[in-house]
Amino acid sequence: MADYFEDVNKLVNGIIAGKINREKAEKIIKEIKREYGDDAFPDFSFEKQAKPWDKAYLQQLKTQNVTGACSEEFILHMAEVGDSISIRKKIKIAGIVIVALMVIIAMFAIFSGSDKKTDSVGKIIDGEKNIIYVNNLIIYQLNS
Repeated sequence: MADYFEDVNKLVNGIIAGKINREKAEKIIKEIKREYGDDAFPDFSFEKQAKPWDKAYLQQLKTQNVTGACSEEFILHMAEVGDSISIRKKIKIAGIVIVALMVIIAMFAIFSGSDKKTDSVGKIIDGEKNIIYVNNLIIYQLNS
């Protein structure tokens, strides 16, 4: 029976660490049931918190698990909460990466063309030629 508690604790700790998602949790639960019997996960009545879920809620679920909440439905709910937190974290990271890339691209666009300088009227000084642009049309060109 000690192996049972080790298996369940590994499952729960994997969920908390974000290493086990709901799909993998379902597979592990089936394996535990196959090894220890269909009644390996006793019923436990609990109330699910409304979304959005956060790490504090996941920790609250872990505390309930430590104090005896070990039903299949409860553990799968923990895995679902972990999945939700993981997805939100990935979206946040992707957003940060996209913003950083946009800033890099904007900086590159602003500072590209190192030998060209512009003043506030749109006059571009390029080496030996002075060219005045208005709406991307050459208005005046003067060769030195």
